[in-house]
Amino acid sequence: MKLTNRKEPINMKKILAVAAFLMTVNLHAQQNAIGLRAGESSGITFKHYTGLNAYEFIISAWPNDLTITGLYERYKPLGADPGFSFYYGAGAHVAFNTYRRVYYYDDYRNRWWYHQRSGFGIGINGIVGFEYAFREIPLALSLDIKPFVEYNTDGHMYWSPDPGLGIKIKF
Repeated sequence: MKLTNRKEPINMKKILAVAAFLMTVNLHAQQNAIGLRAGESSGITFKHYTGLNAYEFIISAWPNDLTITGLYERYKPLGADPGFSFYYGAGAHVAFNTYRRVYYYDDYRNRWWYHQRSGFGIGINGIVGFEYAFREIPLALSLDIKPFVEYNTDGHMYWSPDPGLGIKIKF
């Protein structure tokens, strides 16, 4: 095997391709955000921004309930500050309930009874709110209302206005 110490000529196509890739990465900076949502359905939120649209996923836990929500959101900038936006959208969720206590009163025996059961629910969601994304630091604050209607395997339908406050780190 023969080793040579030959210098390759500079390939401008490779340099331009690397520069274009780095510019694309820089243009797509802060397209994602992860944080917390405090409210009726408190939990961890992940948001992916695509221009003036976003996809948001929320995993929320209640004492005996785990809910996974997916939302599609549209953003409208407000005022002169590009960081302040109004958003609205819709989506769906699935809920997993474990050991839900169902109480009922027995008139014949004059006492309360309960039994425990697991359940599953599906629902539709809406969302409307305001978000402020700081320009100096990768932080976004939001205030929203996320109403939902859910049908559960218990045969019951639930609804809630579900207001919330969010804080997210953008990356």
